[in-house]
Parts: sequence; structure tokens; C-alpha cells
Amino acid sequence: MGNPCVSASAWAYVDGAVVPLEQARYWPNDLAIIYGEVVYEAARTFGGRPFRLQEHIERLYRSLRYARLDPGLTPDELTTATLEVVERNRPDLPDGSDTWIFHNVTRGSHPHFGTVGRGGAGPNVLVWTHELGFRYWARHYLEGARCVIPSVRHVEAAAQDPRMKTRSRMVFARAEQEAHALDPGAYTLLLDGGGRIAEATGANVLLVRGGEILTPRTGAALEGVSLGMARDLSADLGIPVREADLTTYDVLVADEALLSSTPYGLLPVTRVNGAPVGSGQPGPVFARLIDAWSESVGVNIVDQAQRFAEAR
Repeated sequence: MGNPCVSASAWAYVDGAVVPLEQARYWPNDLAIIYGEVVYEAARTFGGRPFRLQEHIERLYRSLRYARLDPGLTPDELTTATLEVVERNRPDLPDGSDTWIFHNVTRGSHPHFGTVGRGGAGPNVLVWTHELGFRYWARHYLEGARCVIPSVRHVEAAAQDPRMKTRSRMVFARAEQEAHALDPGAYTLLLDGGGRIAEATGANVLLVRGGEILTPRTGAALEGVSLGMARDLSADLGIPVREADLTTYDVLVADEALLSSTPYGLLPVTRVNGAPVGSGQPGPVFARLIDAWSESVGVNIVDQAQRFAEAR
């Protein structure tokens, strides 16, 4: 779990105690390693304050219930531990920057290998933070992101419901490898087995057409906390939002396309499979939403990303 970009004094919550991050390790017999059996959550701060943490914790516990995995903590206990980790790591965060907040829950050691290592036979719970990687998306606020639709299809709900947030993401990895072979800087936009838009890897998809916002139907993808924020802001701005069965056709004829995700909030998509979306530039609905988002959280999201991307 070590990361050379993390301060040596960073702290993490590990199975009941806040310890130095370098002690947060998985043993080879952990089911996270053997089966990829790990449920996780990723939140962030704005202005140093956790954003919609309750919604993230609630989504984590829905995923845990679906996975039949008891973390041994109540949501309130995990929230308390999370806030302690955020506060302990705050002094290492540059002024004006913000942080990712990660929760990983594994089932623990595989019974065939006994209980050697940290955590024993029960669940392993890890909470840690990391400064946001603004340089990876800062330019996209201004020039737009590019997407590629690969041949790899999203996991079908009959096998594993996409509303569970899990680190077991080989499908996403294969999709990104294919997309990046065509366009190394592109985001990956996945279709389901029926050819409908599901989600991007790590993001929900929103399309703007005729003055309204269209999103894939509930159950097609992860229930995004940031998507919920985009819906709320759209309601405040008088922009209607509705769910629909969306295909590649809908993306290519949209006035605007957007991605919503925890680290960056909202990004405009200006090209898909090499073709321009709308004008080929970030559009007015994106501008209204990102301005409203910035006002709501008290942080100029675009300016912050540009500032810290340039500093790295």
C-alpha cells in the first residue's frame, strides 16, 4: 500500500486504530489479493471539509450488504474514524489543496491459509487519504476530455451488479488498455451487453440535448454521489434531468456530454471516438453547473485544479 508521494507522517485507520500509513498492508493470504474481494469507497474534501461523506458511507454500506461482508463497524463508527484520519493528515496538505478519502474493506484471510498476518480471519478495514491528483484532469475543464468506446463491455448485473463499488476491476483495466492503445489520454466509455451507455471507468455519464440532461437508467452503473450533486444543481438551475436508454448515437448527436466523478466533480467531454461532441468545446450547461458547484462548496474548482496542477 506504500506510495512515495505520501508524506512519511501520513496516518491511516487500520482495523480499529489510527497508525502510520506504512503499516497499512495486505498479506498475500488476504481475499483482496486472492479473489479481488474488496469493497471500497472514495470521497473527497472541498476546502478541507469532507463532501457528502454521509452519502459515501451509506453507499459503502449498501455495497457491503450486497457483498455479504460485515465490516464490524457501524456507519457512525466508521464516520468517526474517517474524520479522525482526515484531521490527522490535514497538516501535511498544502494550503488550498484538497484530499481524497479512501475506504477499503476486505473479508480477511482465506480460510485455506489460516490467519497468518494482520487482521486474522475477520474483515480488514482501511481508511486513508491522499492529496488529489489535479494534474490528471485540470486541463480538461478548459479544453474538454476525450472518450473512446472500446469493444470490452460492462459487467452484466446478472453476474455482478454495477452498483456495488469494488476494487475488483479487471474489466475496467482491459477496457482502458484497449482505449489507450487508440488514444493514450482518453477516458473509457463502456457499453453494456445491449449496446447501451453504462458508465465511464470511474465516472457517470450525462448528455445534454434540447435543453435537458439525459442519464443512463438507474442500475446501469454505479449510483454516483457526484451524479447526485449534478442532479441537485440542475434542479436549482431549472435544467430538467431524466433517465433514458442511451446509445453511442445519443452521445454523438448530443449538444454536450459530461462526466461526473468524485475527484473532479464534473468534466466536459468534447470528443468521442475522434468525433466532436456538439461544438467540440466545453458548453454552456457545463459552465453553469461547474460555477454552481464551486459556489456551493466555497472553492473555485477550476482555478484550484489549475493552480495545483502547475505546482506539480
